[in-house]
Amino acid sequence: MKMISFLREWNESKEESKRITISVEIEKSRESMRELIPLGDVVIISKEFAWYDGLQNMQQVIEKYKKIVRPT
Repeated sequence: MKMISFLREWNESKEESKRITISVEIEKSRESMRELIPLGDVVIISKEFAWYDGLQNMQQVIEKYKKIVRPT
């Protein structure tokens, strides 16, 4: 998470065309992975993690996480 914090600070000081897009892949079935979801500009959530979180399809994943993923 230190790298993401560093990149957020970096991006704040740059014009939009020079900012770095931060992507986060939530793959492992661990509670700590949930903390990364609101930090990415692009978030990929694996089927394994979705099942771990009690979700059964893509629609459920979108409905659950659309409120906490950073807007583009």
